[in-house]
Amino acid sequence: MKKFIRIAAALSAAATLAVSSNLSAFAYEVSKNDYQDLRNYYTGYDAGISWSLPEIQAKMPQLTNKFFGTVSDANNPNRITLMASPDKYPIYNNGIVAVLGKEFNTASLDMIKSYMDKLYFKVKKGSTTSPRFIALTYNPNQPNSTTGHWAIQLFNNNDPVNSNNFNTNPMENNFDIDNFKLDQKTGKYSGDILMYDYYVPRMKFSCGDGYTKFSTPVLKTDHYAYDGLVTVTHFEGTLPNADTIVFGKDATPTTYNLLKGIKCYYDNGSMGYYSYEREIGTLNFYEKLFYSSNKKYDGILDSNGLITTLIMASTSNFSRNTFVGVKSSGDTLKVCIGKNPCISSSEWKKGNGEDKLKAFLNSGYKEQFKNNSWIKNNIGKYSRIEFYWNATASSNGTNFFYCTPNAFSKLIGLN
Repeated sequence: MKKFIRIAAALSAAATLAVSSNLSAFAYEVSKNDYQDLRNYYTGYDAGISWSLPEIQAKMPQLTNKFFGTVSDANNPNRITLMASPDKYPIYNNGIVAVLGKEFNTASLDMIKSYMDKLYFKVKKGSTTSPRFIALTYNPNQPNSTTGHWAIQLFNNNDPVNSNNFNTNPMENNFDIDNFKLDQKTGKYSGDILMYDYYVPRMKFSCGDGYTKFSTPVLKTDHYAYDGLVTVTHFEGTLPNADTIVFGKDATPTTYNLLKGIKCYYDNGSMGYYSYEREIGTLNFYEKLFYSSNKKYDGILDSNGLITTLIMASTSNFSRNTFVGVKSSGDTLKVCIGKNPCISSSEWKKGNGEDKLKAFLNSGYKEQFKNNSWIKNNIGKYSRIEFYWNATASSNGTNFFYCTPNAFSKLIGLN
């Protein structure tokens, strides 16, 4: 699993710089009266960047459980728009907007995510406002037990794809793919997209491979012992042509590009949806993983013709050995009857030779052979027809009778 060197690490390092302990503290819990006029009373040179020390947090806006429970935008109970003016609050790309109350911990991750999904942020200059992206970040190694571990961080205002401004967006290189599983029998696959150190409100994934579906992101702080925040988004899908059997030859492989063109969407209200697109380890798989080439038979006979490819559900009769397969060997045609046909005749179970074949044909198979286009068009190409029973996918079975094509044609009424 990848462990990237991230911007959060640099911010945490900056936060460890000495801060005088005799600074006067402000009990600054944001309320419905001032959440659109945020202020930062910390005046150190690292104001707006450092947030780990208790002295700094005491002078920063703090969003508490009470705040989230009592505040909402007018006419929208599921939305809270924070605002700050640059002259009252140091606003930097990747800077800190606010911290969460000390009551929020790793046992309240679902609650934290639901609160974050309500949050929007705007910079206020005079009578105008401009939306900005924000993200949740987490520091598990705070220097004081009473210090909050969660902060809301500012993202770059630009769409990183269109602006080519990747260096100021902390999502760069924070993605990974984990826990990928593939069932070669069914073609079903699943896995997780990980984003280390951040959660972006209302984020969701999509991609252009045509198969993959993404679940709602989940926050974790103990993902495989990783000591930090990990946003986990589960994905799953099913590849086509799974559990397919091709008779008489090898299947031609075709590449599947899973997670092709993957995008992470996040929004900030009036800015609409922006996308952060990266090829995060496009996964390549091949049809041959799901094809099973069977060279014991040239195909399987049904009431119409010769089936040379069985797909999905149509493979079930073959796997249950209720089939009639054919195999060419020079001028000989082998007709192989599966070991579990629906035949109750005692002559079939105990008989041998022509009597056994007649019992088989009289159980409904005479009409199927007579009307089968492949039999009618190809039987004359052989000089000998051999009949086998107890056939399986890997064995042609045991020979119990042989005859000429002309004799067989008379038995099924073609002549």
